[in-house]
Amino acid sequence: MKNYTSHTIDDRRRALELLQTLSTYQVAKEMAISRRTIRNWAANSEAILEFKGSKMRKKMKSVGRKEILPDPTALKEYMTEMRAKERAPTCVHVIKWLKKHHRDWLRVYLSGKNNGYKSLLRLLQRFSHRHGFSRQRPGKLKLKQDVLDSMREEFAKEFHRQYETYDKNNRYNVDETGIFYEMPPRII
Repeated sequence: MKNYTSHTIDDRRRALELLQTLSTYQVAKEMAISRRTIRNWAANSEAILEFKGSKMRKKMKSVGRKEILPDPTALKEYMTEMRAKERAPTCVHVIKWLKKHHRDWLRVYLSGKNNGYKSLLRLLQRFSHRHGFSRQRPGKLKLKQDVLDSMREEFAKEFHRQYETYDKNNRYNVDETGIFYEMPPRII
């Protein structure tokens, strides 16, 4: 059985740089890579040089399982928009969105499962977790974001009005960080 080695994007770019001055044979010998591989990289050089991901990746295509939800970017935008309106995007909201925009897909998905509703809930929970939405409960105690922003602005105006006579070098942030004078640092 033959051992296959996969090369990083950085290796491919380095080989393409060497191809500017050396022959395919010389690059293959110097990097200990087959000439056929070097020629393939040269043929695909445009895609390799335009690649925006990590240089340590070994594949140029995205890896992982394909998203089975229809139009995942629109669904993520919908959930982000709900968060911006300070509403918790629950599975019920997402199911309503799916009913409105992708009714046929939802019908097919639910009919193909033994316990369709549970499967759909689990699918939506995993989608939310993958895209950075944590589980939240809607609460009435938290103030709205615009109210918090206005309170912060009022405090900043009051602070700057009250302490405008002091030079900026004489103001210290003492809310969390303790400052000890005349003590040598342990680690520099």
